[in-house]
Amino acid sequence: MDSEGFLNYFCPIVSCFVSYLCYINDLIMANIDAKFERFKKLCTDILSQSGNCKESQADMAAANTVPEMVAVWLKYWHGLITEVPQQTITALFEVYDDYKDEINAAGVYFNESTDKGEVLVGDCPNVLKFRDKAKVYVLGKAEVCAYDHVYVYANNEEAKILLNDYSRGNIHKSTVHACDWSSVITDSKKVFCSDAATVDITGGVVYDDGHREINAYKGTVVYSDLKKAILLDNTSKLLKKNS
Repeated sequence: MDSEGFLNYFCPIVSCFVSYLCYINDLIMANIDAKFERFKKLCTDILSQSGNCKESQADMAAANTVPEMVAVWLKYWHGLITEVPQQTITALFEVYDDYKDEINAAGVYFNESTDKGEVLVGDCPNVLKFRDKAKVYVLGKAEVCAYDHVYVYANNEEAKILLNDYSRGNIHKSTVHACDWSSVITDSKKVFCSDAATVDITGGVVYDDGHREINAYKGTVVYSDLKKAILLDNTSKLLKKNS
């Protein structure tokens, strides 16, 4: 076969192959665009259910990348975790595997141990441990251990929170163990403290094995064999641990 015949034979084949590759690339890009738009719509729908809905939706509409979308989350983070917690967990769960690197780069993590950023925790079978200055938001059934200066917000009856070192907690409903020099603000019915922990509790129950300070309000019951540094309002009471 001469060179002209060779070209006449193979050029159509190469052209078809190139066209096929372009077609596959177009499909991939279309799929990526569709996933991104689905992600964006999911975020917009959730923001529409929380406070500042018009402003937050406008900010999300202006976001053109995943980091920009995550920046919008962080701007309205308090509303997301307190007003629409389950919707927020569901949305992050749906997209996290697809966009994990970009979401992490923007400072947000989901159901994993880390020592930095904002961490959203839903239902999780593994014990999660956090150090340094991570900020952790526990909205599902999970067990979390906090060290150093970690901050933990929790609002799930089936969650268990262990505060160590100088960590801080704002705990609603969840079981909490405050140890070392940690501090907690809570209304939980299952609060355990020891060492030099500080507990501010409203309408809950404390089981005390040691503390720096306990401040109890609105019908709280404190079970302790100690009296020092336990402040009760006129609706709360101190009982012996075996009573």
